[in-house]
Amino acid sequence: AAAAGYGLDLRRLVVADDPGEHFAEVVTAMASVCPVVLAAAPAGMPPRSLDRLAAHLRRAGTVLMALITSCGVSCSRVWESPRTTDG
Repeated sequence: AAAAGYGLDLRRLVVADDPGEHFAEVVTAMASVCPVVLAAAPAGMPPRSLDRLAAHLRRAGTVLMALITSCGVSCSRVWESPRTTDG
């Protein structure tokens, strides 16, 4: 309901409740169809997995807003790749 209050079309909302160890794969799949992905990133993702995910986000032109919790402190990080257009 709060999302609708911000103007989000709930018919276009995709939720992955708890991707767990499959975070990168789930975000990759979502990035293929969604221009913006909001996700809680697991702690300790291998750098190689993050690099592959970032490359896919760039190709897809998707913005990832990731909530990261470390030592009890929450922060967010945004990976953004502008969509390119031909012409």
